Amino acid sequence: MYILRDYQREAIEVIGNMKSGEKKLIVLPCGTGKTIVFSSVATKAKGKVLIIVPSTELRKQAIEKLINLDANCDVGSVQANINEFDHKIVVATRQSLSHKKSTRLEKMLELGEFEYAIIDEIHQAIDQIKLVIGKLNNNIKIVGFTATPYPDKLMDIFDKIDYGKSILEMIGKGYLCEPRAYQVETNNDISNVKTVAGEFVQKHLEEAVDTPIRNQLIVDTYKKYAKNRKHTIIFTAGVEHSNNIMNSFIASGIDCKTINSKTDKDDREELLDAFSKASFPVITNCNILTTGFDLEALSCIILASPTKSKTKYVQQIGRGLRTYPGKSDCLILDMKDTIKSHDLMSVEDIFGVSINNGESLTEAQERTKEEAVEKQKADEEEKLRQQEVYAKEIALFNLNLDYAISENSSYDWWKIDYNTYALSLTTDFHYVMNKSNGEFNVYEINTLKDHNSIELVNSSSNALDMIDFVENESISKITSFMLKTTQWKRDHATDAQIRAIKYAKVKNKWDCHIYFSSWKIKKILKGASN
Repeated sequence: MYILRDYQREAIEVIGNMKSGEKKLIVLPCGTGKTIVFSSVATKAKGKVLIIVPSTELRKQAIEKLINLDANCDVGSVQANINEFDHKIVVATRQSLSHKKSTRLEKMLELGEFEYAIIDEIHQAIDQIKLVIGKLNNNIKIVGFTATPYPDKLMDIFDKIDYGKSILEMIGKGYLCEPRAYQVETNNDISNVKTVAGEFVQKHLEEAVDTPIRNQLIVDTYKKYAKNRKHTIIFTAGVEHSNNIMNSFIASGIDCKTINSKTDKDDREELLDAFSKASFPVITNCNILTTGFDLEALSCIILASPTKSKTKYVQQIGRGLRTYPGKSDCLILDMKDTIKSHDLMSVEDIFGVSINNGESLTEAQERTKEEAVEKQKADEEEKLRQQEVYAKEIALFNLNLDYAISENSSYDWWKIDYNTYALSLTTDFHYVMNKSNGEFNVYEINTLKDHNSIELVNSSSNALDMIDFVENESISKITSFMLKTTQWKRDHATDAQIRAIKYAKVKNKWDCHIYFSSWKIKKILKGASN
């Protein structure tokens, strides 16, 4: 019998409390058992349930989980030549329902309406999903599951995330294993690779990265850091790239196989079964093993194909974050190519902390905190030495907020206007200090779209007291946004950011953050004062 985890029970409760016609979006990271969650909902539902998945593998996984939870559950499949409509639970592939000539939904509905439509990996093919939803009964409860709720189109279906857990939280609670990362510089320039809709054109990318020197570097990196790992998946830029990397491994005496969309079904199952049993240590693929393949023992991911897509990056590294007896971490080897735009995904983008080569996430977090504490300690010691001077200057500080902050804070406060300064902790969360009628008011402001909020958290006639208050509140939450030395702040603004801003002069990503956050904060402050 499967024992549900606390967050799984919470997600099931959210879904169980749905009213007819409602839509809910559930976000759970790869490896945290979202299939268990929706299978539990399906087996306990009073009415009929339609489960929609994007692939054969996920269809089989869902049915396996359903039967494991309830050996007597009434479940059927819909895909290709399989049309098992007349069952309480129907697991169907998205393509089998969204095809132009498909009448399967209509035939299923003739047998009775569904209570739930549960859609797995809902971030994929959203237009197809919308088409399917449009054909369902109006009173149906729609539940979407994803680990990567990043596509804007998701908000065409859902108003918000109704229940979610982050990768960081799941790692912190031990539900996912530690990532341990190395970024390996390739000296391979991909600045001229064409980009469409925010991602590289695969054919052009493959041509740029599939070189003998780079492929051998991947082999050498594996031999240096991962040769004792029993299971390694390499994500590549294309089928030919997969083949060439495989051949480079074989030429170096390392058993390696490849899998692609043309691999025979039986051969694929045999190959993945052999890999799961550690019959060979390395397998290459391009966009095949990002979903539908769950190997808890997998302990090494090699990212041989750069990407600008957060969804793709998270799906790839998520393959290796499942826990397994004796598995202490998942090694992520990220091949970093040269690019002028500085918008490649990296482990830092996902985990929100700078990870030095060879560090685990926890080690990086502890180092960052220690550095922040040491920095804070040094700053406090300096403040004590200058206390007498500061006492004399308090009056001046209260008159000049710019001077007060520049002289008393080591963090990266930024100016909104003469009487208002902000300290950002994230893209959307800020401490804002505003001088009004001789008082310095400190607000916590969230600028997230459709979720903005403002709360007055402290007030004083002394600017220094409020600066100290904010920084004492922030010291346990140190982020790259707070530090003046953060590298990404100096990275050039993207073309898209420059076009969006139009008239303001911006040079780097920090300028863009200040520009967008400033007008949002002004608007929220103005609304609060009315």
